Amino acid sequence: MILTPQTEVTVDVPDIRGRTEILKVHASNKKFDSDVSLEVIAMRTAGFSGADLANLLNEAAILAGRRGKAAISSKEINDSIDRIVAGMEGTIMTDGKSKSLVAYHEVGHAVCGILPEVPIAASALLGRSTC
Repeated sequence: MILTPQTEVTVDVPDIRGRTEILKVHASNKKFDSDVSLEVIAMRTAGFSGADLANLLNEAAILAGRRGKAAISSKEINDSIDRIVAGMEGTIMTDGKSKSLVAYHEVGHAVCGILPEVPIAASALLGRSTC
């Protein structure tokens, strides 16, 4: 028996054009309100993998269904991005060091949002549970 060494291939997250194309694939079987733009979603989701983007649209579809809507609106997209980035509501962080790291991370998003090339949709540093 001859064993071959395993090769590990690292794939970077997609750029804005890649994210747009991935979103188009996963949006093909979903209905959207006229206020939803896949290009804007792609701009807002820097650092998301293809799986994250698929999860985002599926999460938005679930939220729209729960809210009795026939199509996904910007509200569902925004709420889904928040859920993916910040986690589900009710996640308890008991470790003070973890809280500080998350706070610094989120402030980094806010600082990056003031760059002229990156439009910022929302910035907040709020606890989601009783800390």
